[in-house]
Amino acid sequence: MNKSKEKRVRKELDKLLNSGRYWQWIKEIQEADLKDHYTKEWISVWQDLSKQVLRHPEKLPEFWKDCTKIKSPPEIPDIKLHFYVREFLYEDRLSEELINLVVL
Repeated sequence: MNKSKEKRVRKELDKLLNSGRYWQWIKEIQEADLKDHYTKEWISVWQDLSKQVLRHPEKLPEFWKDCTKIKSPPEIPDIKLHFYVREFLYEDRLSEELINLVVL
């Protein structure tokens, strides 16, 4: 990617991030393969999305649906918890990982 295109992409990404359009930001980060450049923001966005779901449980199905479009969600306890809950609810299975999850 040439410098001017990279600068334009980064500017657009910053605009999405600052406006709170997290799912679109995540999608664009993956498409531009810039996850390594936004590591701190990547984790922060996922934590914010997790907090939103915990505050508004009605958003949980939408969260799960949007997560299936993501190549590799981060391996942080907050996000893992949501997937373990999904397993418990839909597969009626209490995973060992959920029982051992302690760092939230």
